[in-house]
Amino acid sequence: MNMKPLPRFAADRTLGKLARMLRMLGQDVEVLLDRTTKTTHDDLEGRILLTRDRARAREIPGAVFIENAYPYHQARQVVRTFGIRDDRAFTRCVEDNGQLRPAETIQPGEVPDAVRKEQRPLFRCDICGKVYWPGSHVDHMRKTILDLVDAPRPPDGHAAELDDQGRLDRLEPLLDVHQALDALFWSHRLALLHGDIEEALRTLRRFAMNMGHHLRLEEELVLPLYERHPHADGFPRGGAPEIFRRDHEKILRALPEFEHRGEAILAQTSSESRDLGRLEWLDAQRKYLDLLAQHDHRERLYLYPRLA
Repeated sequence: MNMKPLPRFAADRTLGKLARMLRMLGQDVEVLLDRTTKTTHDDLEGRILLTRDRARAREIPGAVFIENAYPYHQARQVVRTFGIRDDRAFTRCVEDNGQLRPAETIQPGEVPDAVRKEQRPLFRCDICGKVYWPGSHVDHMRKTILDLVDAPRPPDGHAAELDDQGRLDRLEPLLDVHQALDALFWSHRLALLHGDIEEALRTLRRFAMNMGHHLRLEEELVLPLYERHPHADGFPRGGAPEIFRRDHEKILRALPEFEHRGEAILAQTSSESRDLGRLEWLDAQRKYLDLLAQHDHRERLYLYPRLA
């Protein structure tokens, strides 16, 4: 039986985040870093060009114009267009597209002690040498990206989300933001698991900023509309507006404490103390993950169906 060859991609340098997401799905994606040289079809050596440049997309046969500026929407477009599913192994380094091969030797400090004790298979990038191992964090990230396939995609920018009086008239952007925030928080946990405390803190701060903005939009635009349109017999149990507001308070209240933990770990000089701090920090986030999941479930069960 003839197997259809897998697509190989080349992405503009402005699509670095998209490249990382696709590599996590096992896709071969090279990033074109040279801006001074005009890329031709022959230069791509059989790769499919992903570009935000309409002119380039028209000039190069088979090129795909990436319609949106947001990486999560970009990933969804490529996954939809090429029918990418979760049947490819995680075989590419997300940093440089190198092949992941079994790691023959491991240096002290390259992987957490817990991973060593569990004797998980270890893989090393054949370009940068970074070590990877199977874990629920990777599985969750892959699932989050693929979950975007079936979600509606809002247009670029935010103007189309509002009606002529400045009111939110579509729910799709809020649903999509939930998935994007979920992926961002798991990016934070992935950095934390790998021992990159500075990156974990940076990603956490991005998550906190975007989550705060998202919840403010819900408070200002969504909940007032929900309150004005209760069911005939009142709000269902578990679906009252004050419950959503309490969830918002809990979600935001935990974030400064998480940031404080990260700064305390960063201040440690002992690698053993840092490792212990990372494990305690990851463990402390379990209830927070449950809170996020319960809040999302509550909104999908009560809030969005009522407003739709």
